Amino acid sequence: MKLFKDSRGFTIAFGFDVWQRRENANVISWNDPKTGAWEPLSTNQAGWNELPYLVDPEFVFESDGKVIAYQPGRCTVLTFTGSPFVWSFTTLMAELSLHRLRAA
Repeated sequence: MKLFKDSRGFTIAFGFDVWQRRENANVISWNDPKTGAWEPLSTNQAGWNELPYLVDPEFVFESDGKVIAYQPGRCTVLTFTGSPFVWSFTTLMAELSLHRLRAA
């Protein structure tokens, strides 16, 4: 699990399921920046997203308001959208070139 705090005050947990209070390598969770609550309610901006791949970033940084989690071969980009979804997620992956796929 890796924690990251962005410039808006969100603490983002990569690899942690706040509902079950345990590590889950497919989940990204975030708290409400005003109250610090992790439980998603209609009155706050806390939430979570389960992705179809393992989330194990080597490092996380913020650029132009986006949170980027890098792991080998993949970047997960979180873009703040506000309510009701709070964050949108984009996955960037390296393209495999034909040169790397062909045997010498």
